[in-house]
Amino acid sequence: MTIDVYSVTSESSDLGDNMIFDHKFHLVQDIITYGAKGRNLALADLSGANLSGTDLSSANLSSANLSGTDLSGADLSGADLSGANLSGADLIGAYLSDTNLNSANLSDTNLNGADLRGANLSGANLSGANLIMSNLSGANLSSVNLRDADLKYAHLSNADLNSADLRGADFRGSKLSGANVNETLF
Repeated sequence: MTIDVYSVTSESSDLGDNMIFDHKFHLVQDIITYGAKGRNLALADLSGANLSGTDLSSANLSSANLSGTDLSGADLSGADLSGANLSGADLIGAYLSDTNLNSANLSDTNLNGADLRGANLSGANLSGANLIMSNLSGANLSSVNLRDADLKYAHLSNADLNSADLRGADFRGSKLSGANVNETLF
């Protein structure tokens, strides 16, 4: 039996979508197999992928789409995630020390137990995020949106929370010694 590929209609096949899926599938497989340490993945669509435990340290993920992605236990230390979409992502126990998350969307993200020491989160959206027991010591959280975020038992010593929106955030048991809270909304 032969198929006339010229008579296939757009109703029965969308080659454009299949090509995008195929590229995304191969990119994710490549990252899982070989890691992506220092790799340029700016603007990449990795949404919904399972990248748990992956080495993405020092990678360029600026403006990447990582919404709904499983990055639990992943090493993102020193990575550039500025402007990235991580909404709804799972970053439980992830390593994000010295990571650039400037203006990133981390709304409703699970960062339970994540290491964010020295990270730049200025202007980021962390509304509704789970930051229970996360380490944000020395992090730049200036002008960040932390509305309704859960920061119970988080370590925020020497963090810069200047002009941050903390309305509705839960800080019970958190360590805030030396934190800058000038012009912060509570």
